[in-house]
Amino acid sequence: MIGTVSENSSRKRSARNARTLLTGKNAAVIPSERPDYVFHKAFACPDTEQSLWGSDSPEIPVSHYALMPAIGGDKFPVAGKLPRLSADQEKTLFLRYNYAKYRLANLLQKRNTSRSIKLRREVDQWRLRAQQTREKLVHANLALVPSMAKRMRGTDLEFGELVSEGHLAILRSVEKFDVSRGFKFSTYACRAILAGFRRMAGKARKNSARFPVAFAPEMERSDFDEQYHARQYQDAVDMVREVLHRNLANLNEMEFRLIQERFSITKSGKRPTLGQISKGVNLSVERVRQIIKEALSKIKVSLEDRLTA
Repeated sequence: MIGTVSENSSRKRSARNARTLLTGKNAAVIPSERPDYVFHKAFACPDTEQSLWGSDSPEIPVSHYALMPAIGGDKFPVAGKLPRLSADQEKTLFLRYNYAKYRLANLLQKRNTSRSIKLRREVDQWRLRAQQTREKLVHANLALVPSMAKRMRGTDLEFGELVSEGHLAILRSVEKFDVSRGFKFSTYACRAILAGFRRMAGKARKNSARFPVAFAPEMERSDFDEQYHARQYQDAVDMVREVLHRNLANLNEMEFRLIQERFSITKSGKRPTLGQISKGVNLSVERVRQIIKEALSKIKVSLEDRLTA
């Protein structure tokens, strides 16, 4: 019971830490003093700014990463698959990030002797570019954290604490990664994440040896886990019902009808087959399957939007 409550609270702390580090007015920002950067020989070229930040430079969109909570069982939370950056896109983003910090460092050095409005605007511009690029790099690689955390199964470390440590490792890795070495960022970041996990495991072993917990027979049996997962399951069911009741997924008439029929229970206690449904709507079985699949995709997107709102 105590372990489950602690895990639940640690997941909440993990979510708060991620929001604090990555978004909102309390987000970690590029400091006012001269920032550290990883130098690249291209920074000395006069046309580097145009190639990285000019109007002809490609826009690299990155979706915001969101870790979905687990519902039922002992499975780890999962996240929807996000499009991964190609090697060229990743290299471009890291060059942009470090070049922005390189320009920002030079401008901050000049600001000590000049306080012109133009200089302050340039400082704000390059600081904003650096922050936006770092946010893209972090969100593009946060999915590495839960995949690495799964390797720590069988230890006494809680998943929420692993996620928090993994997020910090990603932030540190983004600052130190040198793209000129030719390696993928994931290779560097995964080693940093696992190193952080090993440090946590070492501290946990020392704490366990220093503060052993006595076995309490009265706490051996508890229905807290069952009740907790039952509440999670019921909350998920209620969300699906609300999406359907208010049609938040923007289902058309046919999609709504087929979803209702597909997941309804007949008098025999069984769900109708696709063949039975297709006869009622005068469509082929394959077409019914396609419509139901499209409707479920819309419902899934609506649920994800509600969870990440």
